[in-house]
Amino acid sequence: MLSIQPKLYTYDNRELSWLKFNKRVLEEAVDENVPLLEGLRFEAIFSSNLDEFFMVRVGSLVNASLTDDGDRDSKTGMRPGEQINEICNSVKNLCILKDKYVSDTFADLSNHGIVRYTFDMLSAKQEEYVKRYFQDKIEPQLKVHILKNNLPFPFFENKKLYLVCSLYKNGEPAIGIASFSDSLDRVLRLESESDSFEYILIEDILLGLASECFNDYGVDERTIARVTRSADVNVDEDFYDQENPRTAMQMLLLSRNMLSIVRLQLSNKVSQLFLDKLAEQFSLEKRQIFFETAPLDLSFVTFICKENKQHSELFYPPLSPRRPSFDDQAKSIYQIVTQGDVLLCYPYESFEPFIRMLREAAEDENVISIKITLYRTANNSEVIKALCNAAKNGKRVTACVELRARFDEQHNLIVTEQLEKAGCTVIHGIKGYKVHSKICLITRKFESEESNITQIGTGNYNESTAKAYTDFSLITADDEIANDAKAVFKALENSQLPQQMHTLMVSPNSMRQGILAKLDEQINISKQGGSGYFGGKMNGLTDKALIDKIIEASIAGVKIELIVRGACCLKAGVPQITDNVKIISIVGRFLEHARIYIFGVGNDCKVYISSADLMTRNTCRRVEAAAPIKDPKIKQRIIDYFNIQMSDTLNAREQKSNGEYIRVSPKVKINSQQQLFESAYEHEPKLDETNQEKTKKKGFFARLFNLLKRKNK
Repeated sequence: MLSIQPKLYTYDNRELSWLKFNKRVLEEAVDENVPLLEGLRFEAIFSSNLDEFFMVRVGSLVNASLTDDGDRDSKTGMRPGEQINEICNSVKNLCILKDKYVSDTFADLSNHGIVRYTFDMLSAKQEEYVKRYFQDKIEPQLKVHILKNNLPFPFFENKKLYLVCSLYKNGEPAIGIASFSDSLDRVLRLESESDSFEYILIEDILLGLASECFNDYGVDERTIARVTRSADVNVDEDFYDQENPRTAMQMLLLSRNMLSIVRLQLSNKVSQLFLDKLAEQFSLEKRQIFFETAPLDLSFVTFICKENKQHSELFYPPLSPRRPSFDDQAKSIYQIVTQGDVLLCYPYESFEPFIRMLREAAEDENVISIKITLYRTANNSEVIKALCNAAKNGKRVTACVELRARFDEQHNLIVTEQLEKAGCTVIHGIKGYKVHSKICLITRKFESEESNITQIGTGNYNESTAKAYTDFSLITADDEIANDAKAVFKALENSQLPQQMHTLMVSPNSMRQGILAKLDEQINISKQGGSGYFGGKMNGLTDKALIDKIIEASIAGVKIELIVRGACCLKAGVPQITDNVKIISIVGRFLEHARIYIFGVGNDCKVYISSADLMTRNTCRRVEAAAPIKDPKIKQRIIDYFNIQMSDTLNAREQKSNGEYIRVSPKVKINSQQQLFESAYEHEPKLDETNQEKTKKKGFFARLFNLLKRKNK
């Protein structure tokens, strides 16, 4: 029990804390160390993050506010309606900042020959070219609606751009709506006498030529409109009661597209009368309408970056994942791991050894089974290809594919079909609980002896994101970890929750409890005059039971260091309550995604890596796994990694007692991500040309031998 009852000001609201995180993302856009086009990417990421936030979090709050204003937030006591008010006020301020940053970035890019035009900026020659393009390409694909006498609007698709105009004809008002086909490119490159990349967006063409979209009508007001629809569908409701959960998922995906509108973005201010009409048509309160001068959809930034690769000064210097120090190409991953645990650290080290492990298992005649949990995978995934190949080679492959991975549901339905066609067994988890753990278990049998290789990670089996997300991947031949992994898969195959483990901590039945117990150990150490310590790295901290235990530990004198990238509901540095807590957030070139939990100091310290954040959804409503690091060298490596990040002075911001984040004042400039990449370069094993040729030949003959053997069978 807490000896001092924390006040409400010790906690922060999850949604408002997340908006502070997204502000940190936006601030990266104007950091002097960030190249211009990379800054533009951060602005696009900020906008994309905000889209998902409104779809998921605000959508949920809007639904909750419809029933007696919903339950109060457990940390701050705010009701859903109060949270929506604070969110909308905060987002309006953030959008003002975003509009300024985007405008400044476009202005700076024009000095490098990358120039965005609006219609009124066009020269006479450019205007003629744009009008011709409009007549030949855009107009034939426009969908136009002219509404009189307060007729209802047509259906507005989620996140699609629409031209909306206040029209008049013969003294009668009307509303005009036009949308362009998705088959049209958003960006039209303009003819230029120089090597400049000059362009105009389709929506800016529509604004400029609005009168030509609505024949015989005059245009009073015009704006680009974009709606955000709630994505708050209860996937578990009736989902696992269906005979075919995949069919149920398809129906749920269709229903998501029809959910209510929670935000309306407009490209410019309009009259109060016009605004009232829009609010009425979309059933929105004024607080849910946002005026933004920057493009409402910044997804075109990817195309701009792709088309301007020659401007190397506008991008980060190239960095590529390195081969890990353990990677002896003359040995199989199985041979390497049976000699000792190994750790992969993405994106500093390559994802390739994990794929190689799967490929080798697919070809190894002694491998009898592969089991894996899949949450998000890459398009054209090498992981999926290796699993399919293993099944075709007669291995028993079991994949737990989580159909409820938000916004990846359709992709995971496709993955399911691919795996089953190849002969894999596919399961879909447990009603009410997402399977978010990252576990792969390979079982090998030689003569009568069985052995196992277990991989447990903090991130998805996705070779694409492994180049941009920081994550850990432990591969071990440890029997205790393998036995726990077997128990997890046995439970999942029987649609049951994993129970108490011997070595792993697995939610929802043993992770929160295990962390609480380990924090209690540190509290007891501090009370007895020792040095209690807890270090944690995670994406979010929202679980109140764990937050309260951290507060209790702080009051008892335990030193607590936390790296929390996103939402953090605990405030550090509150006198007499969290004054032993230090919290930083790192936002940089790579997305911080790894989870680390360190309990204690010295030889007795315990280190875990995990798929789980300290969030209620992870500890109570998901199947997650945390693995202990037993190898002393790997344990020290992770502690060193954590300490490097805690000392970051370029990408880190420190949380103050009011919940705000400020940049760390650097006495010495430390970019932890850059430093970790330099370390990976330094420790990369070097192969001389002779060894490389031997490795290539060995790999070729091994593949040829296996091919001939299968053919003879």
